[in-house]
Amino acid sequence: MYRRSGASKMKPAKSRKERDSISVKLKVLRLDFKNILKIDNLWFFYESGELNLDNNIIEKIQNLDSLVHLEWLDLSFNNIEKIEGLDKLTKLKRSHPIQ
Repeated sequence: MYRRSGASKMKPAKSRKERDSISVKLKVLRLDFKNILKIDNLWFFYESGELNLDNNIIEKIQNLDSLVHLEWLDLSFNNIEKIEGLDKLTKLKRSHPIQ
């Protein structure tokens, strides 16, 4: 994978180890009303405590394993039929009902 650097230079993307050492310390991550179909690439927000993914078009709960500090999760008003994939979110205190 490559990433664009500058006007036309292409540099190799950071290694997995380098990417894993980066995290953003956000308490709340709001991704509601974004027409998101698939949950992906949230490992960067490892320390987030609240994630709002409501009012999207998500069909399956996936790729949330890295968000081990998550205490609040809102997946309401999506296209999710089965609640699964939340086993590793041991700090999850509240979750908005899926509607």
